[in-house]
Amino acid sequence: MTYPALVCLLATLASTSGQSLQVSPASGSPGDSITIEVALVATADPKPSALQWDIIFPAQLLELGKPPVEASSVVRNAGKTLTCAGRNAYTTACILAGGSEAIPNGPIAAIHLKIRAEAKQGTTTVKLGKIQAVTSDLRPLTLKDLDTVITIR
Repeated sequence: MTYPALVCLLATLASTSGQSLQVSPASGSPGDSITIEVALVATADPKPSALQWDIIFPAQLLELGKPPVEASSVVRNAGKTLTCAGRNAYTTACILAGGSEAIPNGPIAAIHLKIRAEAKQGTTTVKLGKIQAVTSDLRPLTLKDLDTVITIR
């Protein structure tokens, strides 16, 4: 297979999934509270009506804020509820579900973190992993795990 043909094939495969999550980067100083925004980009049908993901973060540098995770007003207005629970010191599992309507595109959740006072300058990552999604008729959709950079100043 030629290089141009391979590029076309990969672009087609990437666009056929049609759903992804995006997370914003954040920065702050030790002791600061920071917020990471999670957004859904669903460009093809069927769109997800429920999502589940794990938030994995370096507990030696970051801790969950209060509240730890909040649903956006857009998903709340669509009848969705966001529930999160800690699995351990560095992992929190979240489920966004409710009703049969699709989750609207755009911001869906805000993850609130606090940079620990003893954190040193540098960068670290927060990962969204084990992402699962289903349509209103319970067909599974594949979304890739992703991470974002946190800069500690």
